[in-house]
Amino acid sequence: QTDGSLSIAATMLFAPYLIFAWLNSRIWTKKHPEDSKILKIENTTIFLGRIPTRSTIQKYQAVFDCVAELPVNSKNSYFQYSSLDLIPLQADQLQRAVEVFNQLMAAASSQSTQQHVLIYCALGYSRSSAILCAWLMQQQHATQVNEAIQIVQSARPWVRLNDVQIKNLNASLIERIKGDPQSLYKLSPRQFEEIIAEILADMGCNVRLMPETRDGGRDVLATFKTKLGEFLATVQCKRQ
Repeated sequence: QTDGSLSIAATMLFAPYLIFAWLNSRIWTKKHPEDSKILKIENTTIFLGRIPTRSTIQKYQAVFDCVAELPVNSKNSYFQYSSLDLIPLQADQLQRAVEVFNQLMAAASSQSTQQHVLIYCALGYSRSSAILCAWLMQQQHATQVNEAIQIVQSARPWVRLNDVQIKNLNASLIERIKGDPQSLYKLSPRQFEEIIAEILADMGCNVRLMPETRDGGRDVLATFKTKLGEFLATVQCKRQ
């Protein structure tokens, strides 16, 4: 439902599954049950964590729910972009999730009192972290994917995003640059190289990103096939 809860009938119908899924979330987070303070912006502090209990959720003035497989019962300001566990969010999904999270942040910042905001998924490890990283870049708290991940991991070291999630975060950044080309000049040199490599890979090239230093002027190696055979292109990335 719109407040994150299930009807009584649905709860009864799915009770065995819900019990198992809830216990699973608690077992996997047994060593790290706490929420993590990620960032404070004016009157709003952002926390990242696992799906909260009723008592935990009362600590927050607003929550952002990323969980499709489990309900919550929130009496506070509630926003959601639900997705299933183990299915990485695509670039367009990350952008839509960021738009919803911005609505939450706007509502929180309009309050005169201190606001504590919780963004969560079942474990607080993956889905919510990916959305938060995308938001950190969109709001320019981070200029590249690795920097956004470092901000999250500095407060929550056990967070790990896989290669597909990182690729999709880079893709979401590319989509944002398309809408705001000037933001290209705000990227670090390495992030610019990563984006070029991502674009070449999407074009069907077999791409190798070279080391940041001592690359001999070769930032990206791209192998591509044509009717005449296979070719290797050496790419040096320059914005000007």
